[in-house]
Amino acid sequence: MNTLIRQITALWAEALGVADVAPDDDFTELGGDSLLALEVSENLGNALEQVLAPELLLNSRTPRGLAEKILSTPPQRVGSQADPAPSLTLFVTRRPSPPAGAAGRTPLFLVHPVGGSALVYRDLAEALAPDVPVYGFTAPGLSVTGDEPLTDLTVMALMYAEELLAACPSGQFWVGGSSYGGVVAHEMARLLELRHRPPEGALLLDSPWPPQVGREEASVIAQAEQVRTLPNPLRDRVLRARLAHVTALRAYTPVPRSGRTVYISAAERTEEEPKAPEEGWLSVIPNLVIETSPGGHESMLAEPHASVLAHRLIRHLRPEKLH
Repeated sequence: MNTLIRQITALWAEALGVADVAPDDDFTELGGDSLLALEVSENLGNALEQVLAPELLLNSRTPRGLAEKILSTPPQRVGSQADPAPSLTLFVTRRPSPPAGAAGRTPLFLVHPVGGSALVYRDLAEALAPDVPVYGFTAPGLSVTGDEPLTDLTVMALMYAEELLAACPSGQFWVGGSSYGGVVAHEMARLLELRHRPPEGALLLDSPWPPQVGREEASVIAQAEQVRTLPNPLRDRVLRARLAHVTALRAYTPVPRSGRTVYISAAERTEEEPKAPEEGWLSVIPNLVIETSPGGHESMLAEPHASVLAHRLIRHLRPEKLH
């Protein structure tokens, strides 16, 4: 295992631009983000001649933890035929949260934003632990397994709803997501209501109102500058996934639902971002609860803002904690 740990620390140091990485250093504390996680997973997989799922870094915080996870997972060789990996992963936090179904713990299932990676929720999951178990959905199409990104938002919502029910066959739960992920969560909630397994609530974190997303804005979202710096073929897969998601977003018409929904808007907005998207959501969710949290569209999910956001969420997910 020591050889594998050394490989991981060397790859992390190169990707993160740091001189040295220790076996127990935390990826995100070193400056790692969702795109760098994809890059290091890709590079490590190439070195090992294995397919490594991007979501491995959701539950393997350190080189040592990642090495243990790789060694305990049956390897999938590059080019081999295999079913796509499940997209749902429980976040491993410093203060471990019990899994879905544990007494007194209502889990939160968060759908990835347009980029496809759930790693953006790492700080929020940490801030919610151990009171709220947090699961993250990672989009198809990001890994080298050959699965294609989904261009139909309802199909994605249906697939994620099935995975959610497998992980949480009984008991209460919340669904949610940031930006595009919140739109998918809204559709998941509607589909789950039709299955007579409605969520306790749905959470939209600064999610756009789909009719406001124009063609030019969609192109900017999909081809963000940080994506273009990724090495190929990873860059092509990430761009293809982002384009698929913005295509799905622009084609989707939100369907009214009356279930409990909380919309949390970012306090900081740029001039390019659509104004007051929550007003559009009010037209299909009349009882929508609207709040504001510090930070911008993306930074509200990262510290120091993630702890404030977590406190706001606790009021809805576990109100008894505040008494």
